[in-house]
Amino acid sequence: MRPVRLTALGLILTAVLAAGCATQSDAPQAAATGKPQWQRVHLGQGSGYDFPVYANHPLGGDMRGIREVVFIQHGLRRNGDGYYATGAELLKASGQNPDEVLLIAPNFPGTPDAAKHFDNMPGWTVQGWISGEDAASGVKVSSLQVLDDLVAYVTDKLRFPAVTKVTVAGHSAGAQIVHRYAVLNNVDEAVRARGIDLRYVVANPSSYL
Repeated sequence: MRPVRLTALGLILTAVLAAGCATQSDAPQAAATGKPQWQRVHLGQGSGYDFPVYANHPLGGDMRGIREVVFIQHGLRRNGDGYYATGAELLKASGQNPDEVLLIAPNFPGTPDAAKHFDNMPGWTVQGWISGEDAASGVKVSSLQVLDDLVAYVTDKLRFPAVTKVTVAGHSAGAQIVHRYAVLNNVDEAVRARGIDLRYVVANPSSYL
């Protein structure tokens, strides 16, 4: 796993993850106003599967101007909206050009998420997604494969021709899966061979591997 250098955007990520520590044991809550709306992204090979994410650009739009992608992985509460809302505010305050940065907060669906209407998508047990298990309902895809597919999605040069940097970050339970993914995935070399800097931020995991 490549060590993370604290670039300007890395500092934003550190602030996002630290904000999670200020609440109870997990992620920041969604902003009280302008609650983020999730998007459905189609991933995988063949017939594939749909997966919910929060993002600062419409994923079906023109992505030719995106140069950097930042994934912020939620913790045990699976509140991707809270992580996204906090990350978006910090990105806005950073002075980074938002037209060049794609901020994505994946949201692993589970049984308690019925109110979010993640219909016809794979769903994991409360703990299963953290350890990389297959979905308990829907398409039997592992949570680690989802991260593989998300990285593949944003490093597809036909879709994102200008991307040169991808950061995958997580806090608490999110950090656990990010750490597992950083150690176990087989895509690092292929991604970097295409001139894309792929790095990981692991913040305050309760355990490693």
